[in-house]
Amino acid sequence: MSEPREAKRQPKAVPIFEGEMPSVSDGIQVNVPVRPNGHSRVDIAINGKVVDLKDRQKIIFLVGRGRLGKTTLAWLLAETALSAEREVLLGDLVPTEETFSLARFFPKNTSKPKARNDAESTKRFLSGFVDHVKAHGITTLVDMGGGDTAFPSLLSELDGLAEALESEGIHPVLLYVAGTSRGDLDPISVVESFGFQPQATAIILSEMSRKAGETFDQAFGPIRRQPVYKQLIAREAVELSIPVLHASVAGAVEGGLSLYDARDTNQLGGIMARTYARTWINEELRRLKPIESWLP
Repeated sequence: MSEPREAKRQPKAVPIFEGEMPSVSDGIQVNVPVRPNGHSRVDIAINGKVVDLKDRQKIIFLVGRGRLGKTTLAWLLAETALSAEREVLLGDLVPTEETFSLARFFPKNTSKPKARNDAESTKRFLSGFVDHVKAHGITTLVDMGGGDTAFPSLLSELDGLAEALESEGIHPVLLYVAGTSRGDLDPISVVESFGFQPQATAIILSEMSRKAGETFDQAFGPIRRQPVYKQLIAREAVELSIPVLHASVAGAVEGGLSLYDARDTNQLGGIMARTYARTWINEELRRLKPIESWLP
């Protein structure tokens, strides 16, 4: 996921999904043959403790509370892939029609529910969206929004979703974004409790939630000691982080300016402003290097 020289301004259109599946019946079971060792997970290459998903179709779920930099991260991943002319489909489950969303900036590549902030509509969308992804063989990045309840609801009706996706050749990637508050672990606890635990799982700590003067350990020590966090590390989830984005860049990006335009043009300001943007992009891509093969 090396940084391209220049962002691609007109991304290639991909077949977005605009429909919904009928309501999922209660009690659906996803059956995957169990291997002799008792595991149903499909075998894929391992590089050390990190699953190698290079050149494989992936569906990447970004999960976490709002205001932690999750959508900023999604925007960076999408813009980096499209700038390099890699085909990627985006899913936008942000519950409101915000300026700062994948659907607003990448309309040709983004699928979204017909009715936002409606759990049942979003759940039907997700059901059909997965089949759409499979049919077109496109790696997909989904911003699950800051308060989504549809994904846990869907998981409660499906047993073995991660294994079922893998058996179809779609490798699930789960990127949790968390800040310093113990409440930031709530979405993680819910998803984990339903058994959706792909091998390719990372927990990304957002330094945007750190207080001034706090060390990394002071800021994140309390949540790293929580049982659900320890369980993630025990199942070999990769621990990463998001650096602080300078306020001038963050404000412009939330207003609709792309990260790469902030870096490459004078729309944000002069040399210092562009340098802040470039520094953040380079640093975050460096921090994501251990899971490069998981990304679009």
